[in-house]
Amino acid sequence: MTPQDFRAGRKQLGLSQNALAKLFRVSHGRTVRRWECGERDIDRAAQDLMQWLVTGHRPAIKDLAVGGPARVLIEWLVSDKRPKP
Repeated sequence: MTPQDFRAGRKQLGLSQNALAKLFRVSHGRTVRRWECGERDIDRAAQDLMQWLVTGHRPAIKDLAVGGPARVLIEWLVSDKRPKP
């Protein structure tokens, strides 16, 4: 996923950089800004989560990136242990 794709996904979701940082469990919006500007590589787990949120395609746990700040959130979302609505 390119930085431009990541930014477009965030905007499609209607989230600020700070709101996305909280959702993805990264320290602050500056990290998201750096991802979007290409100053830092976008964490693979964050790419997986963004792809899921934008497309609605739920990844299999075996296909998820290892590690990363968004991994715990992704694992919880795809698990059968989360509360049902």
